[in-house]
Amino acid sequence: MGKEIAFFEHLPFQRAVLGPVHALLRQKTGCLLTAHMELILAARPRVVVMADRHYEPIRKHLPEAIVVFVRHGFVSKNNLWPAVSGCDFACVNSDWVREDCLANGIKPQRDFWVTGFVPADVLCSGSAPVPTDLSARGFSRARKTILYAPTYNQKLSSVPVLGQGWFDAVLAHLGDVNIVIKPHPVTAEKCPHWMEMWRQAQDRYEHIYLVEDTHADVYPYCLHADLLLSDASSVIFYFLALDRPIVLVSNPERKDEAAFFDRYGPEWLWRDVGIEVEKADELVQALSRALEHPNLHSNRRQEYAQRVFGNLRDGRAAERVAERLLDLLCY
Repeated sequence: MGKEIAFFEHLPFQRAVLGPVHALLRQKTGCLLTAHMELILAARPRVVVMADRHYEPIRKHLPEAIVVFVRHGFVSKNNLWPAVSGCDFACVNSDWVREDCLANGIKPQRDFWVTGFVPADVLCSGSAPVPTDLSARGFSRARKTILYAPTYNQKLSSVPVLGQGWFDAVLAHLGDVNIVIKPHPVTAEKCPHWMEMWRQAQDRYEHIYLVEDTHADVYPYCLHADLLLSDASSVIFYFLALDRPIVLVSNPERKDEAAFFDRYGPEWLWRDVGIEVEKADELVQALSRALEHPNLHSNRRQEYAQRVFGNLRDGRAAERVAERLLDLLCY
């Protein structure tokens, strides 16, 4: 059987958005899921699906192929326009996202598909066991759990703001809580010294858990968290599906990051989704308040969640993308 549809996994964490769709289609048509562009070019598929903007080899060597973009994150970081404008069809989370793109002059070459957000299917269905790396270390939901999910960029991330002393301060004040650290997928490569700092914190405290596999899906960890601590990460928007407290650290140097700072991106316009801090000494009070008053900001969270997910919170986003791809093969 020929390869009718190819999925290009440029980076390992894109498996969360591409893998579920590939799994649904591989029994129905010829499919290829690979991180190697040369294999896709050799297979000459009719449709190429990707989660970023690496379209050039496809357009050059497979000009007849249909390119479908499936979004892997929700923040802007000035990447959305080239990703959408370069594809034939773009999968978006909701009607609001489609209309927002159009209002800002962002559109694919042929059409949008409103499908829901594939990686969030697990959040919407609510079905995920405690990740094995946590359960193996005795993780217990009897304690409140803070999920720390920072981005990697030095001037956007919370890590340079908080340093390493915040663990001591938070645990001294809040006491019996879990802190689960889920680094951005490229952190081990870009910022290995951060990983070492977190390992040392894990060694000092029984209830700090570092996710060593940075490419692991963050979504199961979200399900088992009571609060999200983040900065400019897409995890903020996935977490909205759960309507749980969020504390955001805003790096004072963010505006100096010209390549990735988009003042009009939701990661900066929607800071009222939670409690915002800019200094490490503000963190303990923010976390304490958020845990004691989990409904604080709930109205805003629900409003933004409606924008992000619309009415497609049934855990079937992967099915909708798969159906659309099969429809393409009928033409």
